[in-house]
Amino acid sequence: MNVLSIAGSDPSSGAGIQGDIKTFTALGAYGLVAVTALTSQNSSKFFKSEPASPEIIKSQIRSVLSDFKIDAIKIGMVYDKKTIRTIHSELKNLKIPIVLDPIFESTTGGILLRIDAFSDFKKLLMPLSYVITPNVPEAEKITGMKIKSLDDAKKAALKINSMGAKNVIIKGGHMKDGKVIDLLLENKKFHTFSQKRLARESHGGGCIFSAALCVNIAKGKSLIESTSLAQKTSFESIKNSTRVGKGLSIARQKNADTIEDELATAINPICQHGTNL
Repeated sequence: MNVLSIAGSDPSSGAGIQGDIKTFTALGAYGLVAVTALTSQNSSKFFKSEPASPEIIKSQIRSVLSDFKIDAIKIGMVYDKKTIRTIHSELKNLKIPIVLDPIFESTTGGILLRIDAFSDFKKLLMPLSYVITPNVPEAEKITGMKIKSLDDAKKAALKINSMGAKNVIIKGGHMKDGKVIDLLLENKKFHTFSQKRLARESHGGGCIFSAALCVNIAKGKSLIESTSLAQKTSFESIKNSTRVGKGLSIARQKNADTIEDELATAINPICQHGTNL
């Protein structure tokens, strides 16, 4: 099973392509990458970013797709218009499920999507996605809505769906409820996934969620099951986060030989099925 991450490089290895590769490997997938940008950041501060040229992004994607059977694709940091247009051109005719993880700003405050590229992100990448995975601030930016409650999140998910994304997951970590409730909109039906809130902030948990979602979709699991497993993977990685540097802790996965069995036992208590709207 092969999965491709099209994303930016994070030298702290907490997120970006480095974080994706760690998650892919932990969950038993072979990870391939196409680097869209270089960043300089650590656990405390974001310094600088520089996009890869459209030519090298195109060449990376083509080199991977021409040699490997890809079972799912994750798109992360895309940074500018040229990058977005190149990715759209290369992927628009593929029949491979795409997980689109909006990456607008780093945990340490760096801008990862230029303002003038936002309209292209919505117009070109969202309709390519099998599922899009914004957190609450990202969903607010996409929709222009304030999200303070689960009902607000449902309205935002419907709006994002109407903008072209086939399915929508709004991650609830930024809402102020006692629990973290991730919301899935699939085929106009809502499903919620609840997990206790951890009293810690870490770097990389959101990327781990979308990477784990991508792997489970690649394995042929349903979107409901894939979302539940992704939430559990992200939760465990945040729970196991380690302060490697001087700033935020880095989210970390368990060893590959135990993680899938443990996640599989956690699916049923987490899933709560909603109703058609």
